[in-house]
Amino acid sequence: MKVAVIGGGISGLVAAHLLSRRNRVTIFEKEAHLGGHTYTARVPAHSPSGEEKTLPVDMGFIVFNIPNYPVFNAFINALGVKRAKSNMSFAFYNPETDFMYAGTGLRGLFAHKKNIISLDFWKMLYGIRKFGVEAKQALLAGKLSGKTLGEYLRTQKYGNYFTQNYLLPMAEAIWSTPEGDIRSFPAETLVHFFDNHLLLEYTMRPQWYYIEGGSDTYVRAFRKQFSGDIHTGTAVTSVTRHASHVHVMTDKGSGEFDTVVLATHANVSLRILTNPTEQEHTLLSPWMYADNRVVLHTDDSFLPPKAAGRASWNVIRDPLQKKQGSVGVSYYMNRLQNIAADKAYVVTLNPVREPKLNTLLEDKHFAHPQYSLDAIASQNDLPKLNGINRTFFCGAYHGYGFHEDGAASGARVARHFGESL
Repeated sequence: MKVAVIGGGISGLVAAHLLSRRNRVTIFEKEAHLGGHTYTARVPAHSPSGEEKTLPVDMGFIVFNIPNYPVFNAFINALGVKRAKSNMSFAFYNPETDFMYAGTGLRGLFAHKKNIISLDFWKMLYGIRKFGVEAKQALLAGKLSGKTLGEYLRTQKYGNYFTQNYLLPMAEAIWSTPEGDIRSFPAETLVHFFDNHLLLEYTMRPQWYYIEGGSDTYVRAFRKQFSGDIHTGTAVTSVTRHASHVHVMTDKGSGEFDTVVLATHANVSLRILTNPTEQEHTLLSPWMYADNRVVLHTDDSFLPPKAAGRASWNVIRDPLQKKQGSVGVSYYMNRLQNIAADKAYVVTLNPVREPKLNTLLEDKHFAHPQYSLDAIASQNDLPKLNGINRTFFCGAYHGYGFHEDGAASGARVARHFGESL
């Protein structure tokens, strides 16, 4: 069977990997490289001995764990890709109030000594534990269904200090969503994710990992073993389903296939279908995406000013960020990828200013799904689209929007063909 896979991100790669066992698979990817949100910059550096070397630094997909990423782990294991332990932690800094803390231990929590005598700070720590208990109870009781995060918080008494300095910044960082939009995030989905990832627990947290040699190592391993055809730098402009075949039109030509796997963002899948069904339109149209600029640089002024106040994920509450309607996060890659260097390698999401001269190394853009109650409501029925009109759908939007969700949705498509990891 001839299968077209539209989209070379993690969803498309897992589907293509499995379907290529007994089918002729062709991947179409509009970017010049496969991987989607998997992108590794390779920057010049020097070893301790002074030798020149290339340093892999991830800019999109960075970390994963074992319990919450079973399909992705099975995928990289099948490819023979190795992982290494990462240091996962969260920090928050508000330059207007000079408030900061880092979840790296006592030294990080009290990076500012005034936190020790701050009643508000101690109430925030209590609020973290209180939210963990009460939110889980509300989840299990079904009290979060149909509510946004903002609606849930208005019915509780966690206090503004807790929500503004902990819960909202963490949620914004996780889903790359600005403060104004994160309040509209479905409460049930957020709490379910927090529960699965042990973020409702005060101390128990899973061990996180990164891909040795950079996340694109698994993409290169995939290409090495893939037996099908790959067309990068090729944008699909339309997909037309017929009774006997599927016609795929690109900016470079066209082809006919027996079936098509749409492993693109939901809005892209809907746009390129020339004859979407009413159900496809109903389930895909609620999904919106936000474009986020991501830059790799060595300007450590994008991190909290005190070393003790720095963590792996750093949210800086810059007033310009709110004015721009974007979320600002700086990932301290030295911690996340165990980079031993005399300078800080920082990946910043939506910088409100440009990094200092001669510190910018890479500049990228990634689109992230924006979760609403309508979007979440579509998820239960998304699998019903598969197998109709010779068409299958997969993508991270089928879950929480992360790498595992994309991998799992690609594997679900393959199961329709009798293939599994």
